[in-house]
Amino acid sequence: IVGWIIGGFLVGVGTRMGNGCTSGHGVCGIPRFSIRSFVAVCTFMGFGMAVATFRYHVHFLDESQSFGEDFEDAWKIIGGILALMTLIAFIGYMAYVYMHSTLPNVKWEMPISWLVGFLFGIGLVLSGM
Repeated sequence: IVGWIIGGFLVGVGTRMGNGCTSGHGVCGIPRFSIRSFVAVCTFMGFGMAVATFRYHVHFLDESQSFGEDFEDAWKIIGGILALMTLIAFIGYMAYVYMHSTLPNVKWEMPISWLVGFLFGIGLVLSGM
């Protein structure tokens, strides 16, 4: 679980540093002939292939390693707590934005971005990714 949390944090940092996610660069940036997106996608793909090759030759996190019998129950509790914390943070941030922003577009940008990200995450969960 700690690896997942660290991985999620690193994905968020990388997304922020790269000015977009892998899907955004690949689906939107490349068709616009963005140099930044070409570099980003080549970097993502190169590191992905390197890690996959390394994992093929050095077996780690394979089926022989287990999180234990109680993992499913613990993960449901941890997932629920994380979802609740995310919702509380979102509501708090939205309250701050609505109280301090004078621009009407800013007030809609965050909830729409959050909703799109949430739907994307639900799609990943449902597809088993």
